[in-house]
Amino acid sequence: MTKDPYRRIFPLNLTAFERFMQTDDRAEYPMTFVIEMDFAGILKRPEFEDAVRQTLERHPLFISRVEIGKRGIPVWILDRNLEPTISFGSKEDPIECPTGETFDNDKEAGVRIYVRQGDEKVRVTFYFDHKATDGVAAHTFCGEVFAFYANAVEGKEVAQVLDLNPVLLKTRQKRQLFYGGITLKNERNWKAWISAIKLTGFSSQILASRHKRGDSQIIPRFGVLTRSLDAQEHKLLRDAAIQKGITVNDIVITELILTMIAWNKRLNKLNGRKIKILMPSNLRRRGDDEMPNANMTTYNFITRKPKQCLDRFEMIKGIRDDTNNIKNNATGAEFLEILAKGFTYSWLIPFLVSSRSTLCTSVISNVGDPTRRYTARIPRKKGDLICGNLTLEQVGGSPPLRPNTRSGWAITTYRRKFTVSVRCDPYLYDEKDTSELLDIFFAGLRAWISPEK
Repeated sequence: MTKDPYRRIFPLNLTAFERFMQTDDRAEYPMTFVIEMDFAGILKRPEFEDAVRQTLERHPLFISRVEIGKRGIPVWILDRNLEPTISFGSKEDPIECPTGETFDNDKEAGVRIYVRQGDEKVRVTFYFDHKATDGVAAHTFCGEVFAFYANAVEGKEVAQVLDLNPVLLKTRQKRQLFYGGITLKNERNWKAWISAIKLTGFSSQILASRHKRGDSQIIPRFGVLTRSLDAQEHKLLRDAAIQKGITVNDIVITELILTMIAWNKRLNKLNGRKIKILMPSNLRRRGDDEMPNANMTTYNFITRKPKQCLDRFEMIKGIRDDTNNIKNNATGAEFLEILAKGFTYSWLIPFLVSSRSTLCTSVISNVGDPTRRYTARIPRKKGDLICGNLTLEQVGGSPPLRPNTRSGWAITTYRRKFTVSVRCDPYLYDEKDTSELLDIFFAGLRAWISPEK
């Protein structure tokens, strides 16, 4: 009889970041995120469903319930009876969530998948529970699904999948804290609530809306719009960054701040408060690739007041310094420390995520080429990922939205294209609004590569 690899791991305490995701979860603004994958070809349903089942067995947090354990700490309880939602339809069929957009951990796995097939084109939308995974790990999950799918379609091992070490799940919080060199015992707990009050950002500017909040969503689910610079424009953008001694990510952050300012100015809602951009940061180190899906991330913030943003080419020098500081000094450790200590107070984290707070103006996740992060090895042809009878053409998605964080942006660079996906608060923005925000953002990007610059 095969020994269960998870027998000695569960029950498994939720980490502080996972508890933060659980606390911040609400019906209208769930702590969930979207990954959209567009393929050429016709997806084979039985092979795909089997690939999902194989992948889920490798990542136990997706098939676990959350219960209250000892000392009132929530724990993961493995439950292989939890099944993922896999919805199949034509490209015209809307995405539906009959039970709501939040995940019910007592009844379903932590991922829902929507397959929408057209004529020789198919979009596969993965919808993830953020408690169980972060964006980097979720992309590797998608890679594994299509690795197993490729093998099933081809009838042979054309793709290789990395062996995982589930024991690493037991030390995931320590590995996060160690990354930033946090020494929790040397700091008093009361400092956490002082830091949390500063972090909540009541003085941060909120992205304005021309609509009044209604009871129903204006944008169809999930309402992600995607636009790209082609490979040549992307190269010109990289060249411009090199010439300026900056990175493309510095340009992205700069233009996102300027987009927020331009939008609020357009709606006559611009004020002197700071624009605050949240950037998730990956904390994985050597060996963490062998860990099943989990949250190994933290939050970093970059802020600017509108009066500091009068010239993009001068403004970016400070942005570059900020991003270098984040990269070199593990500055996201402060956020993890707030969470790790904050749960010693019953009120602190609920206060941090209350609907009255503004954690940030907008959130952006820059994952680069997600297929290069895959731990699975899938065949390629001229740079395209070949998943059996499917060819991957584009990857997009969106991070979670909070009540006062009204837009979520994601950057990917697959096939040398620079792809921007954005999702706006579905209760306050329509597709025209989202498209106009993209117009402003892309005009800013092209300011770096235009001959007039």
